[in-house]
Amino acid sequence: MTKAATVKRELPASKAAMVKREVPASKGKTEQAFQLVVASREKEVQKLLIIDVEAEAKRAARRRYETNRKNKHRTRLDATQVAALQAKLAELEAEKLQLYSQIDVLSTKLVEANGRLAEADRR
Repeated sequence: MTKAATVKRELPASKAAMVKREVPASKGKTEQAFQLVVASREKEVQKLLIIDVEAEAKRAARRRYETNRKNKHRTRLDATQVAALQAKLAELEAEKLQLYSQIDVLSTKLVEANGRLAEADRR
């Protein structure tokens, strides 16, 4: 019997596929059949790669579309709108400080009332 030849063929690295077969070197028909199998597997891998690339392109297009759609709804403010919003913010901050001072006054009155109640209970 003749020595068997090992045939290795690396397919694209992205699929990390490797075809390895033991083929008798003397049998031409078997060698041809093997080459056809290798060629068909390479075509399958290429089809898969093309499908992967197309799918990635579709995903990227969808991401761009979504980003553009979100950005379209963002509005740019001009200087007068910014000034009006800053004035409103200052007004709200002043109102907040006023409410805090009212809370302080009411809590002080509550503490005093509780003190009077405790004193009345002791009598």
